[in-house]
Parts: sequence; C-alpha cells; structure tokens
Amino acid sequence: MAKKRTAKRSRPKSQGHSVASAIEPRKGDWWRAYTQFVDVIGPRLTLAEREVWHVMLRRSSKWVCETTARTMATAANIDKGTASKAFATLEAIGLIWTIWKSTDNTKPSSYGLHPQPSEC
Repeated sequence: MAKKRTAKRSRPKSQGHSVASAIEPRKGDWWRAYTQFVDVIGPRLTLAEREVWHVMLRRSSKWVCETTARTMATAANIDKGTASKAFATLEAIGLIWTIWKSTDNTKPSSYGLHPQPSEC
C-alpha cells in the first residue's frame, strides 16, 4: 500500500509591517491604508488635509510621492499656501515624512507615506 502524500503546513507569517514592507508593498496594502485613513484619521483632519493625502496616495509608488506644493494645490483644487499648511500638518502627525526637499521650485520634493495610518 502506498503512503498518501500530505502537504506540509507552514506557520502563518506575521502581519506586522517592517521597514522593508513600507518599501515593497504587499497586495492589499494600498486599500488597507486607504480604509484606515478614512475610518480613523480622516475625520480629525480638515478637508484640505484629507484631499492632499488622497492625492498623494493616488500618485505614490511604493509609498513615495514626488510632488510640489503648486502641483498638489492644483490637483486638490486648493490654494498653494493651504497645500503647504496641509503638508506641514500631515508631517506633524506622522502620516507623511520628507525624504528629500527641493530647494529649486522647478523640481518636486519626495515624501514618504505611512503604510498604516491608524498607527499615527
């Protein structure tokens, strides 16, 4: 009589996010971040701050968004000064951080987005 082959069961991998997972997003991370933002963080922010974050998330690649305040203002349909204040607020609460800040107005700055907004 031949032995039946059974598949080995592996332990489930931890669901915690590390620095590496912030760089290489897993399937579903974008949607998870969006729903956490809408449910937990969004109600505490102004309309302009929410809109800036939404635009940054849509334009990000691997949790990095390259943009200028003027571009963000145009995309979010707000004033440039309001967009700059929204950047400052989002950075103060930890939803975004500056990776590289442009000193030239013609080049975009790089911002990192937190993959789990509910932790901010």
